[in-house]
Amino acid sequence: MIDGQHRLLREDRPLYTIREAAEILRVSERKVAYLLSSGRLRRVKIGVATMIRRDELEAVIDAASGGPPEPLRGRAKAKAKGRDV
Repeated sequence: MIDGQHRLLREDRPLYTIREAAEILRVSERKVAYLLSSGRLRRVKIGVATMIRRDELEAVIDAASGGPPEPLRGRAKAKAKGRDV
């Protein structure tokens, strides 16, 4: 994990808001929204709130720091197969 981000990801916090995810990843909220829509991050909906699981954030951080690439999911997977979504 990239230095500094491990302090923001806590074992006792399984879910994070989009704003918190942006802070952890050190990107804009718009970039987090893009990662969600592209399938690189999965969301958890609780009522109207969109939350992101800690393990999803860890996977993005690992991929950015040279870890194994994440498989495509959702719209990104369909797009890669040539299907319209």
